[in-house]
Amino acid sequence: MGDTIWFKQFQNVLFEYVRGTALLQSNAIVATGIKYLNNQSFNYEQIYLVKLDSLGNKLWEKMWGNPNEHEQGLIVDELPNGDLVIAGIYEPAGQDPFNKKWHNFLIKTDSAGNEIWRKNIHTGEGSCVNDMVVTSDGNILLVHTSRNDITPSIRAMTVSKYDLNGNIIWSTEYESTKRLCGYHFIEDTDGSIIGTCGINWGNTGDKDGMVFKLSSTGQKLWERVYDQNPNEDDYMNDVVIAPDGGIVIAGVTKNPTQDLWLMKLDSMGCLDSTNCGVDLPTGIGDVGYEMLDLELLVYPNPSSGWVTFELSFDNPYGAQDGAIHIKMIKIYNAVGQLVGEYNWQNGNNELQINVNHLPSGVYFYELANNDLVLANGKLSVVE
Repeated sequence: MGDTIWFKQFQNVLFEYVRGTALLQSNAIVATGIKYLNNQSFNYEQIYLVKLDSLGNKLWEKMWGNPNEHEQGLIVDELPNGDLVIAGIYEPAGQDPFNKKWHNFLIKTDSAGNEIWRKNIHTGEGSCVNDMVVTSDGNILLVHTSRNDITPSIRAMTVSKYDLNGNIIWSTEYESTKRLCGYHFIEDTDGSIIGTCGINWGNTGDKDGMVFKLSSTGQKLWERVYDQNPNEDDYMNDVVIAPDGGIVIAGVTKNPTQDLWLMKLDSMGCLDSTNCGVDLPTGIGDVGYEMLDLELLVYPNPSSGWVTFELSFDNPYGAQDGAIHIKMIKIYNAVGQLVGEYNWQNGNNELQINVNHLPSGVYFYELANNDLVLANGKLSVVE
């Protein structure tokens, strides 16, 4: 089909630029973005919010912000009570307009667009909102990427949860020695969070796609890195959860032309559920970027007693230059709480863990090398 039902164009002396839209419970539409003000021959941006009925007729519009600052609305959504929440970025007055160091904000308005509160989120060397999700418990999940204060080329992705009064409930920062940027996030039926991001391995300039799962309190349950075309850039831009619980990801890959990239993964983010080890660089520090094909075998699974974790290659400590250092196995329960840490002994390919003290249920394990998760998966404990 794809026929146009209606088309609207709103002309104004001031330039308007819409960045995000949301469909409301009433089938009305709200959109947020930018409205430009010409101030002393320089365009200053202010936050723009507009509401349309289901036929595209303008009901009202709002514009606000400091006339000497650059402010942009990026994402808008409706709260359960009909209020609205906007996430965006601003540049404080007095900064160099040609070298912007953006910071983030959250604004809550009533259903008529009148501001209730605003929370500015200052982030040192600058940041940018990646995504915002109104969660099933009625709170607000905000994801932003910021530059490291000491080494601006390093990115840190921060996931934070706010209540309806703008108070922070929890916040977790995922910093990497490589450039890490968040893209899109979605809430699963159990309150956990699935997100996509990109990671830049540095010297090679190769950007790979990453998908990961967080608990409802922000604890990382698993992560997967996929490199569709080695030495080329791969981006995971959007994610949805399929009716069967699988994960569908849309993105782009360069081969060397820019092509559509679609993936259907299982609920653990795996292309192959029997072998969910993902190719990862051995050079987490500055020792190079040779790829290591890592497979972790876990058996028996389910288990009521001893579980064996076995690495599929001879030297779990990697190359002679010490690029890989297996530290421990971590076990998390279904809500992301750490329930056990077990050190990996030097020179061993196997680690045995007794889980008979754990209540029956589903758990998640991580094979950790410092702050990097080399492999992870699901572990079922039975009586």
